[in-house]
Amino acid sequence: RRVLFRSMEAACARLAEPGNQPMMQVRWSAEKVATTWAQGSSISFNALLSQDADTNFNAEIQMDAANVHGNWDSTGSNRIDAGRFSWNGAATLASSNFRVLKASGAVHTTDFRTQWGSTSEMSLECRATRAQNLPPPDASWASWNHLTPWDLDWRAEATTIASPKLRFKHVAFSGHWRAPQIVIENLEGELYDGQVNAGVILDRSEE
Repeated sequence: RRVLFRSMEAACARLAEPGNQPMMQVRWSAEKVATTWAQGSSISFNALLSQDADTNFNAEIQMDAANVHGNWDSTGSNRIDAGRFSWNGAATLASSNFRVLKASGAVHTTDFRTQWGSTSEMSLECRATRAQNLPPPDASWASWNHLTPWDLDWRAEATTIASPKLRFKHVAFSGHWRAPQIVIENLEGELYDGQVNAGVILDRSEE
C-alpha cells in the first residue's frame, strides 16, 4: 500500500454535542494512491461529517481521481479501469462502528473499461440501503455476493459503448437490485444503424 500525499487538512467542532450541524471536515489530496484493491492518481477528497437525531453519522463526500484501476474480486480477473472518476454523494454511518447503512450520489467516469466492454463517458445516479431478510450466501454467485447485502436503485447513461458483439452510440436505463433479482427498466439504446428499447429481469437463484 502506498499513498503520496500533497496535502491534508482537518477541522473539528462541537464533538461533544454536535446536533445536526457539521462537526468535522476533512480534505486531502494525493499524487498517487495504491492499495491491494485499487489505485489512482491526482486524487482529491472532501468529507463533511455531522450527526443526526438517531446518533448515526451523516457524511457528504466528494472525490475525484485520474487513471483509476481496480479489481471487482480478489482474483483480479474482473478488472475496472477509468481515465477519470468522480463521486458526489452522501452516506449514513453507524455511530458504533462507522458501518455504511445507506448511501446515495452520482458517479461520472470517462474512458471506462471492463472485461465486458468500454465506454467513452458514463454517469450513474444511485441509491443503496442495507437489505433486510437477506438470502443465505451462495458460493455460485461469485462476485455477485458483493451486492447481496444491499438494495440498489439506479439511473445510468453512457456514450460510445463498445463490446465484443455490440456497439452503441448512446444507452440510458434505470433499474434495481433486490437479491437475488436484478431488473433493468426503460432501456433505450441508440445503435449506429438503429435503436433498441427493452427491459431485462435476471434472477441469480435460477441460474
